[in-house]
Amino acid sequence: TEMKTQPPNGGFVEKDSRRSRDAGLRAGDIIVGVDGWKIEDDDQFDAVLWFKPEAKTYQFTAWRGQLFTVELSQNHGMTVKTHPLKGWIE
Repeated sequence: TEMKTQPPNGGFVEKDSRRSRDAGLRAGDIIVGVDGWKIEDDDQFDAVLWFKPEAKTYQFTAWRGQLFTVELSQNHGMTVKTHPLKGWIE
């Protein structure tokens, strides 16, 4: 509910989309929660979206200097990777 420093893990927005930008999420943001579920990597991000396949929108909690929450459709168009990245980066 409160975070004063950058989270040690989560799912970072590698590539944003017009929909995500319109909602307030951009490349570089770190997603730490979806619909109240804590997100620590991209696999957990995907899993939470599968919990409610009938949902038209999701509530994303993200970090960009501070926590913020946005509502975004399931067809968000973003690419999310695990934060921090490990291994080779192209």
